[in-house]
Amino acid sequence: MFNKLRKLLVLLLIILNETGSTSAGCTFFSSKCDFKNRGLTTVPTKLRGSIVSLDLTKNAITVIPPSAFAGNWRLAKLYLDSNQLTSIHLDAFQYLRLLQELTLSSNKITHIQPGLPNLQMLLLSSNNIKNIQSGIFSGLPKLRILSLDSNHITTIQPGTFSDQVFSVTIHNNPWQCDSFYF
Repeated sequence: MFNKLRKLLVLLLIILNETGSTSAGCTFFSSKCDFKNRGLTTVPTKLRGSIVSLDLTKNAITVIPPSAFAGNWRLAKLYLDSNQLTSIHLDAFQYLRLLQELTLSSNKITHIQPGLPNLQMLLLSSNNIKNIQSGIFSGLPKLRILSLDSNHITTIQPGTFSDQVFSVTIHNNPWQCDSFYF
């Protein structure tokens, strides 16, 4: 009887070890996935739909294609800092209606896409953004923290920042400060 239980226990441990990680960086029972500094060039596919936090910082991702996160509608935190992002497709985040934190700092992004109704924090420092168009943040009604530091911003249109944004940082940009922008 003891030998049967021991064999069963060994078999269960083998099964749990095999299912313990659905993808490198994601554990079966966790709602967080950490793919930090893995040399990835694309967003991982076939991630579990129960993921709440996804860390893709310090990789070599250049493009976020349409529907890249289609199966991850529960995602609340997405970290894409320190990649080589130049392009984010307009529909890349269309299924992420619960997303609250999006960090895209230290990339090569040149423009901002509107949308994401629940987003509260957007970090875009150290990119190649030059102009901020009026109304670009209107699709972000819950935005509270916005970082645009260390870009190449020369123009910010009047009415760009709404009253609900508590913190906007835009230092280290080559523009002339004018209070009517806020």
